[in-house]
Amino acid sequence: MQTKAAGKINFSNLKNISYNRKGTASGLNIEAFTRNNSQKSNLNFTFDVNGKGFDPNSITGNFKIYMNPSSFENFKIPVSPYDIDITQNGASKKILLKTSFADASIDGTFDFNTLATVIANNIDKIKSEITSSLSDS
Repeated sequence: MQTKAAGKINFSNLKNISYNRKGTASGLNIEAFTRNNSQKSNLNFTFDVNGKGFDPNSITGNFKIYMNPSSFENFKIPVSPYDIDITQNGASKKILLKTSFADASIDGTFDFNTLATVIANNIDKIKSEITSSLSDS
């Protein structure tokens, strides 16, 4: 894995760390951090992040990521810019995602862990349907 980053990280409020960083990563394997063999990856990207917080339920900011050819588990990740805006007002959250192949907006009161589970379950269902329809052909 190779990484380069520049910018600032402000630790003056440990409950709400702020950051403004730009950089690159190549050959990032998430499996090395999670120690979960099913999360083998080869992530290659540049990033420009400006935000606050690391807890998914309190994070805010603008996160620009340009994915170069990458993979996660057995999935190829499309080469694309990913522009993610996350704002919060009390318990209400808003996420705007823009890519070269799709845009999404999520707005409401939700927990990121629950949202991640719902998305993962739906991806598994879509994957199963595609696999089934391909094997029926």
